[in-house]
Amino acid sequence: MSDGSTDAPADALAAFGPAVRLIEVPPGGKPAALNAGVAAARGDVLVFADARQRFAPGSVTALVENLSDPTVGGVTGELILDCEDRPGPDSQVGDGIGLYWRYEKSMRRNESRVWSTLGATGAIYALRRSAWVPLPASTLLDDVLAPMRAVLAGSRVVFDERARAYDRASDDAAAETRRKKRTLAGNYQILAQEPRLLLPVANPVWLQYVSHKVGRLFVPWALMALLLSSLALAGSGAIYAIALGAQLVFYALAAAGAALEARQRMSRVAFTFVILNFSAIAGLLALRRGREVWR
Repeated sequence: MSDGSTDAPADALAAFGPAVRLIEVPPGGKPAALNAGVAAARGDVLVFADARQRFAPGSVTALVENLSDPTVGGVTGELILDCEDRPGPDSQVGDGIGLYWRYEKSMRRNESRVWSTLGATGAIYALRRSAWVPLPASTLLDDVLAPMRAVLAGSRVVFDERARAYDRASDDAAAETRRKKRTLAGNYQILAQEPRLLLPVANPVWLQYVSHKVGRLFVPWALMALLLSSLALAGSGAIYAIALGAQLVFYALAAAGAALEARQRMSRVAFTFVILNFSAIAGLLALRRGREVWR
């Protein structure tokens, strides 16, 4: 798919001849491009990838093998970031992103074992064509909405770490903030697009969804309430004073990671944690104001 690309994709793909079909559409956003791509596809299995990542050999085969199980409607592979094991020394947020992404993947792995994951990694996943429902043009999280519609229809979406894609993490805090603002805005948006996700009788993974996807949206508000209550109660007893002191130390570390681009790992992790939670609030405000959050 080429959504208004200006880097001559036809020339880049010419060497593959008829083995690769290029579909060019006017600029209209990723959801419109995905809808056009699916409409043009002929097979029973849809494999999705982003432009930047590269696949490990055998990844597509690993994805498709899972669909031999009739209960499986989709499968997500594993996205491996360059910061997971060896964050660059100049990366302001690499340590925190690597830690967060390892935690996120462990949850997806365990959710898959219980029944189904709560979405997919947009860089590497597959769906049965029969499970696909065209996306609204404004969709921010196509890799959550499309798989969760399959789950609502009664299918499973599983995680297969044999299918791997490789990518690099955001270079700096500003880039990561933009990315997370879009992601967390999408978590709010999807509740309006598919309100059935909040109904236990409709969503077979309701408990996991509320805990994993909805719960994270309340964390920044809980953190603010905790800080304010600790400030109010600090003089009432030692436990409240200790709680306030611990929070202030943590936020001081985050400030050091932001202002000084500290190379100390704890500062960078604290800074990334604050970014993630700030982005949840920023994403909500952007949606309410009707602002563009793709960029």
